[in-house]
Amino acid sequence: MSECLVAMSVDRESSATATFARERIAFFAVALTTCGILLASAAFAQSDIEVGVLLPLSGPMAAEGRRQLNGLEVMREVINERGGIAGRKLGWVVGDAADPTAAINEASRLIAQQGVRLIIGTYSSSLCVPASDVAARRGIIYWEVSCVDPRFTKRGYSNVYRTEINAAGFGWYTTEFIRTTLASRLGKDPRSLRIAFVSEDSAYGQGSTEAAASRAKAIGFKVVSVDYYNRNAITDFAPIILKLKASKPDVVHAQAYTNDAILFWKQARQLDLNVGALVSAGATGFGSPDFGRNLGRFAEGPFVLDEPGGINMKTLSSEAAAMEELVARRYAARYGGEMIGGAAQLGAAGLWILSEVLRRTDGDLDPDRFRQAVMSLDIPVGGMLNGWGVKFGADGQNANDRVQHYMLQWQDGKLVTVWPEKFAVAPLKRVPLPPWRD
Repeated sequence: MSECLVAMSVDRESSATATFARERIAFFAVALTTCGILLASAAFAQSDIEVGVLLPLSGPMAAEGRRQLNGLEVMREVINERGGIAGRKLGWVVGDAADPTAAINEASRLIAQQGVRLIIGTYSSSLCVPASDVAARRGIIYWEVSCVDPRFTKRGYSNVYRTEINAAGFGWYTTEFIRTTLASRLGKDPRSLRIAFVSEDSAYGQGSTEAAASRAKAIGFKVVSVDYYNRNAITDFAPIILKLKASKPDVVHAQAYTNDAILFWKQARQLDLNVGALVSAGATGFGSPDFGRNLGRFAEGPFVLDEPGGINMKTLSSEAAAMEELVARRYAARYGGEMIGGAAQLGAAGLWILSEVLRRTDGDLDPDRFRQAVMSLDIPVGGMLNGWGVKFGADGQNANDRVQHYMLQWQDGKLVTVWPEKFAVAPLKRVPLPPWRD
């Protein structure tokens, strides 16, 4: 670095000749370029750990994408306040993945132009596979905090990880809730319970629905129908709703994104579809805060498998309980009093787990060292944010039995945890759902 200082302190007195002046200009240009490289290298050595963040921040999934980014921001703030990773702070480079094509393009940009070596994403099952394909092919670590597409961890990649449960886990939890708790509340033996499945047809909806329908049949539920629709094209649920009215299911198991969930439930009321219960899974659709805001009192009653809407703190470790309270308080203060919801909770929890990995590597993003650190994590249920545990398999999937999930219900304008009983903060209500006309 001293050579730079010497070069740039050469006497500036002008020469008598133009030629000499041009030579001096050329000399300084070379010196400045060299110094720029050296200074940049020195700065890089002390820089933040730059992480690429890839989420849908425009388009139909933007509301939940921004909530997930908000959850990531709150957790990053907490991590950095506590000293960061080996004395280095976490920094963001954000990309907007509005659709699968944008996910591919933005992942490529973050890697090629921004130079990131780790990407966090992507909220949606329609985005996580194409985005992580780009990262895996270029040897970049991909850390998924949300999508449930069952294909995600079945492609043989060694540098792709998921902290969230997969679609098979969704299917197990929703049907287990129906079998152990909801059926008796509806006055039904599980083997006589009639269930209908309605779902959007992307990897998110189809994967979750196939898993749930398969287990429903194994339990002995009577599956009366399975209907898929294109969420980007649907404008009228009347044909599906009239079919449901005719088949009279006790439970409708519905997988949707937010706009189609709102439309379905509005038309269910308009067409007077009365069922014992509606059960869904995921932070979008019936689990989105926008569902409750849009439908008001008519949102009361549906069940959603999601991150906790309040949790019995006695079931958590002291560290996890303190973090649960801190993140919820910070989120509300930072985002206008809004309660933290599923999308944000997934982001916060996923980043906290990532920080545990990075602490074990001292911030090193070498893929082999990173993978060794990931595989060394072994945290029981209740030891992390959301009451999760952590234990990754060789495929990069956090074990479904460690990613504790909860059945929430819309009660008094918010989602509250009602099952499993030991985690619950409220009892089940409105079972069966009262007729719309009541």
